[in-house]
Amino acid sequence: MEKQPQQGAGEVQAAQVPGHRHFGRAHVIQSLIGGAYIFVVFLMMYALESGMAVASLGASTFIAFSFPHTQSSRPRFLIGGYCVGAAAGLVCYWLIAWVDSTGILPFSSYVTGCALAVFLAMLLMTSLNFEHPPSAALAIAVATAEQPILVGAVAIACVTLLCGVRHVLRRYLKNL
Repeated sequence: MEKQPQQGAGEVQAAQVPGHRHFGRAHVIQSLIGGAYIFVVFLMMYALESGMAVASLGASTFIAFSFPHTQSSRPRFLIGGYCVGAAAGLVCYWLIAWVDSTGILPFSSYVTGCALAVFLAMLLMTSLNFEHPPSAALAIAVATAEQPILVGAVAIACVTLLCGVRHVLRRYLKNL
């Protein structure tokens, strides 16, 4: 009888790895949907030159299409989080402008404003139960934008569109 070659100590087959998920058609389809969506978002945000807002929306797209049946991908958390993030960013935008006009800080108000934007977004999201982590990045995007109201409004419109696409496809989406 021929002996079967034995596996070395470090070799493990994929099927034997606990928690390993099979790569399937749903992974490809849901990733394509997410990529197509972010392409449209990027076209909308390109004119605003707000890479941080696109990054925030990219992270939200990942959550919405990779984990569509979790709390963070529900419309309440997506849209609510983005509204809170945009509001926190707008407050900090005005604060940065005021601090810059007074010259009361010996260092960059930009850095302080970004830190304050994240702090305020976190505080409001957790207090109001709208936790959606990518919204903190939107707070920074709005606080540092040349057109903060427009960046916030477009981001909220984009995340609302994301919720609509996710809602239409919800029967076909699964947590990956």
